Amino acid sequence: MGLALAACGGGETSDQPNSQGPNNSQSANSTTKGSLQPTTSDLWDRTLEVYGVKLLVGGAVGNQAEVPDEWAHKVAQSYVMLMDPTAPGINSAAQEQMKAVLAGEEGTWHAGAPTFQRILKGAFDEYPLPPSNQYDTGIDFYYGAGTDLLTVGSGADMVWYQNSTGIIGPGDGDIHEVYEHIMHTIHFFGVRGAVEGSVEALNYTQTPPDPKNPGDQPDHVASDAAWKTSELYLALKEAIDNDVFDPSGYSLDPMNQGHDFKVAAIEYTYLLNFSMWEMGKEFWSDENEEYTGIGNGVLEGEWSVTASDPAGVLAENPLGHALFMKYFDPVLSKPDFATLRSMFQDNDQGDSGYVPDANSPQAFIMSFVEDNTQFSSEEIFYDQLSPQADLATNIDLL
Repeated sequence: MGLALAACGGGETSDQPNSQGPNNSQSANSTTKGSLQPTTSDLWDRTLEVYGVKLLVGGAVGNQAEVPDEWAHKVAQSYVMLMDPTAPGINSAAQEQMKAVLAGEEGTWHAGAPTFQRILKGAFDEYPLPPSNQYDTGIDFYYGAGTDLLTVGSGADMVWYQNSTGIIGPGDGDIHEVYEHIMHTIHFFGVRGAVEGSVEALNYTQTPPDPKNPGDQPDHVASDAAWKTSELYLALKEAIDNDVFDPSGYSLDPMNQGHDFKVAAIEYTYLLNFSMWEMGKEFWSDENEEYTGIGNGVLEGEWSVTASDPAGVLAENPLGHALFMKYFDPVLSKPDFATLRSMFQDNDQGDSGYVPDANSPQAFIMSFVEDNTQFSSEEIFYDQLSPQADLATNIDLL
């Protein structure tokens, strides 16, 4: 599935499918905080599984440098912070269900198509072969065996390290970059399906997806009016009608065209989330001004300045307020802003604080390598045990 989110500062994807049948060997473990693992791909040369999401971390290709390990850990820790079971008001059963949905576990709405989160540096056009496009010869030919299989499953757009469409350096800009795009992912592929009734209420796309291609979520059909009665649709419509939300820069007819609705709805729920947590006030800059990293807490033209906190949302978009409290608030935890600023300091400073589970398979392997001197290189050992290496072997045999 591909989402073209033009409002996301270079986070567009192509419309190429990235799905396969339910027997998907790339399934993420919904209970694991794993460690970085090497792959056979040059483009995504490391992966990390965190609570049902597989992070795909960009390697050094062409003239483009790799995404640092610490940046990947900051993204992983951001997911952890969004799924804190000890946060006030969390429904622990629903939150665990959200992790299972993200992992594409059996019985969830995109079963067999686990969620992945891509992380690259700069912009698509800075890569020798932009990975946003589909190629007749296959991307494995350019970036190494197993590259294509890493994007089998359910994915939204990109988290950019040193995003070339903004000014590089300010930590607040990094927070906005990371949280906007992981919210696109977790809202669509996790929050939807967590609380009972949320699959139908948060109907970004048709459901269920094709069982043969569970990672391909088809758009709603314009001639079918049934999708226009959902809680998400009605909240979005109210936000547009009340001049709270204006998606016209990237979605021309969201109330009638299925693809436009999907794009607008994914952006709307991120904006709604940022407003209900007052993250926009803290980390947004004015889109009509040169981005400085200081910001003035608004997205003029796209989102109402006066709807940037819960009281404002309740007054101007009450259906959106109700939608958030019913389906998002029980499973997502608001990150602490001081902790975020400690993690994301200016000029890539700051410590992620990410700690893998001690009993995760990755942590076990790392400990085993450190404790056994017969292995002279962790890389050799990883190459022998890497699931991606096994996949590459299977590809060669096909």
